[in-house]
Amino acid sequence: NTQAVRLKNEEAVRNLFAENGFEIIFTEEMTFREQVECFGNARCVVAASGAALTNIIFCQPGTIIGCIIPSEHRFYMYSTIAHLLKLRPLFLDGQIVERTPYTAADSFVIDEDYVRRYIFKVTQNF
Repeated sequence: NTQAVRLKNEEAVRNLFAENGFEIIFTEEMTFREQVECFGNARCVVAASGAALTNIIFCQPGTIIGCIIPSEHRFYMYSTIAHLLKLRPLFLDGQIVERTPYTAADSFVIDEDYVRRYIFKVTQNF
């Protein structure tokens, strides 16, 4: 629910996850306590890279963490957090479609077949 949507096919990706039993949440609509409880009870968290993903600090060890981000950004903060907290990072590689002077503002897409395969892999690990 941000004005600066970087994942250009976010709605299609969101629908794929929802169709496969994932709960879609918007942290900006939740209280802090609700966010802590939600992430603390999650078996898997998947989101485009962004500040809300830092809520993974409330996840239990073993939680699968999926960060959607172009691998060429070489941004490892969430995998580092996951490693320190004994979470299981399983990232999704986005393809940049629009570059900006500020790398974090680049727009990207993620292949829907790739997302389907990811969902299958993740749900097999529950």
